[in-house]
Amino acid sequence: MERELTPNVTPLHNLLIDQVMALVTGEEWKVICYGVRCALGPGAADEGISIAQFANGRQASHGSLLDRGTGLTEAQVKSCLDFLCDTLHLFLRQDRPRKPICFRLNLDGSSINWEALEERQASWTAEKTSEVISQATRPATKPETGMPARGRYPDYPPDDVRLDPNDNQAVAAQVRSLLHGEWRKAYDELVRLYLRGRDEGTLGSNEAWALFTAWRTYGFARVTNALQDSLDYPDLAQVGRTCLFVEVLSLLEQERIGQASSAFFRQHLEELVEDNPDLKEWRYAIEEAVVNNKKSLKYIAAILKRRKLQEKGDLMPKVEGLRVGRAGADRQGAKGTKRRASRWTEEELQAAREADAGKEWAAPPD
Repeated sequence: MERELTPNVTPLHNLLIDQVMALVTGEEWKVICYGVRCALGPGAADEGISIAQFANGRQASHGSLLDRGTGLTEAQVKSCLDFLCDTLHLFLRQDRPRKPICFRLNLDGSSINWEALEERQASWTAEKTSEVISQATRPATKPETGMPARGRYPDYPPDDVRLDPNDNQAVAAQVRSLLHGEWRKAYDELVRLYLRGRDEGTLGSNEAWALFTAWRTYGFARVTNALQDSLDYPDLAQVGRTCLFVEVLSLLEQERIGQASSAFFRQHLEELVEDNPDLKEWRYAIEEAVVNNKKSLKYIAAILKRRKLQEKGDLMPKVEGLRVGRAGADRQGAKGTKRRASRWTEEELQAAREADAGKEWAAPPD
């Protein structure tokens, strides 16, 4: 990167700054500036710009990086171009055979739909005004005493909470005594959501600790959502499976494994979560799949099955020269040779070796 900013600039039309910048979002303004840079600046892109280049930047022919792009994700860039290209017509779409779709800046100002900016801005203003009016006319509700807003609850409890076996208190009371401030309020909120359908309002020891464990494993937001999704009595086992499914789905999306939007993918993942309820095993399997560059749910399921068999001790030890068929029967290796059973006993073989000792063998024929 050059230390001195020499006159090496990209011309940006005053219209874009004076009229357009105030009517677009920050992400759309990034896309516009990068499009102008690639169209009118030094080293202009004659073939247009792809979505990947908008997001990550362009590369030279020898592979070096020319720029860093907009810094947005490809999904964000695509969302911006849906308006800037299809509605505003500030960019033009170019379909290239066997190549990614690219976009170039529209230099013909008469073909740009400037009215679309005013219409969208007017719709935004109307929505904001209606929201303010609805909030002003909404009847005031008395908040629960001592309970802050949900967003203020800590997502995870402290790590040093350990039960004392010599403490005679109930588990729920003991957990509350170990928590302070906002943590205690968060735990009380989880207990309230769990007991909202009960009349007696009591919490068993196993339930109290299971609820705290779910909070410590999956976070307050996910446990709260799972409890609120339950219509009647929240089942802690089902709450744990729901939280685990959301956590695993988040991990898979981070590593770009599978299609989270596919109904078949979600159904298959739910079945795997039912059979493998341990989050540590899922994290290990996903990490191993990423390291081996085999990012598929089928491969992760195979890892989970293998580790489960290893824990049970059902895996057969490996034997050199033998393979296990699909039906489970042992068979000789492909390169192995069958040995004929000997008709001699060990004593007869030993006597023959001693009698043959010291004798010269006949030379083989030429």
